[in-house]
Amino acid sequence: GMEKITIASSSPHFTQEHSLFGHAYLLEFEWIEREGTWLLHLYDGLENPIALGLKVTDEAPIFVDKATNVLFLLVANKPNASLNFASLHKDFVLMAEMADALI
Repeated sequence: GMEKITIASSSPHFTQEHSLFGHAYLLEFEWIEREGTWLLHLYDGLENPIALGLKVTDEAPIFVDKATNVLFLLVANKPNASLNFASLHKDFVLMAEMADALI
């Protein structure tokens, strides 16, 4: 299965909570102006860090949570979308899927 995570804000720094495949996650998005890149900081439901400073890209999966096997990837929802500060919440969605389904 695959779960679609709508990116909730156009702010340069925001968090959103999701339950994915029965696991609670807190996602923190941060725009790094000098590098022109979005970072994702991932926490569990108790706000313990799982992975910090993940580069948000649509060229490869962003992260697989080894503890839960949940894989996070960014998908453009319009053709030829280019990832930048303004486009993240408009032109992209984050997808979560069970990593074992890919093997």
